Amino acid sequence: MADGYARVTGRPQAVLVHVDVGTQALGQGIHNASVGRVPVFIFAGPVPYTESGELPGSRTEYMHWLQDPPDQRAIVRQYCRYTGEIRTGLNVKQVIGRALQFANSTPKGPVYVTSAREVLAEEIEPYSLHQEQWVSIGPAALPSDAVRDISTALVEAERPLIITGYSGRDRRNPGLLVALANLIPGIRVHDTGGSDVCFPFSHFASEGSRFSTHECTKDADMILLLDCDVPWIPSLNPPPKDAKIYHIDSDPLNQQIPVSFFPAHGRWKVDSYTAVNQLFDYIKRDSSIISALKDPKYAARGAARAAVHGARVEKIASQLRLDDKDQLDAHNIGNLLKTSLADSTTFVVEAVTSAQTLYD
Repeated sequence: MADGYARVTGRPQAVLVHVDVGTQALGQGIHNASVGRVPVFIFAGPVPYTESGELPGSRTEYMHWLQDPPDQRAIVRQYCRYTGEIRTGLNVKQVIGRALQFANSTPKGPVYVTSAREVLAEEIEPYSLHQEQWVSIGPAALPSDAVRDISTALVEAERPLIITGYSGRDRRNPGLLVALANLIPGIRVHDTGGSDVCFPFSHFASEGSRFSTHECTKDADMILLLDCDVPWIPSLNPPPKDAKIYHIDSDPLNQQIPVSFFPAHGRWKVDSYTAVNQLFDYIKRDSSIISALKDPKYAARGAARAAVHGARVEKIASQLRLDDKDQLDAHNIGNLLKTSLADSTTFVVEAVTSAQTLYD
């Protein structure tokens, strides 16, 4: 639930778990929050660290000895942006504030904080912090030469492709990508995540959503990766070796993924909305680019792209078999859900092998 609320609101959500066993019960949930870049604040109380009543909160239960692993935070450390411990009530707010800074700074993710019962029972004088001084890291922008190079490459390419995965987490991005696609007819946009609406399926530039196996990568001569972990599968659908590739991401090196190499001629650790806005503004204001875009070939590419998109939509629609004798397969279920539920419905899809069909 915390993962879902954090995705919808964009604000960290709190989870309380009990000692080491509760931490282990987080299981795949903390994995999902980590790879999904979801800000979640997790608090766990380890067992008391005194045995004989030396401090308020000292051990009183049989399990206080059995639930005392050598390093409780190690259970989840590799999935967290930060792990910490509140060792005194005198700086409890600072520790929590620091943890939330990590959770809210891109790439966002879970943080884990512990505090023993003796600390939680400590008496302190009330105090406050200036919350405006505990903000997360602000958005970074592309350097001017990168804006020029990427913009020029997008316009000069014959078959430009934008591959995204998480950019829709910022709800300003889909509309901005639509504006960019309209500005340069012929651009294609492919979504490899599917967990956020990064680009509208209805737009003719859309290549839909697949888990990195789409054929659109094979003929692209320029690719812009935008908040994307796995743009293609190197053994299945790699791009041409001479394709120009640029990577814009809050984590372009996939720092928590040991084996991850996707070639790129430039990588920038920046905010995707800020960067795409820079590209859009540069293209609109550069006189040579504006002049080049008047070439009839761009309008022809846009028309061809619209025809391809229309044919794909028709093919998807043709898969429906809604007669009483027909099986209730993923195509039919997806259509029934789409036509029965409100447009504002949020879908949580755990279909795995049928997820791509349901997305269509």
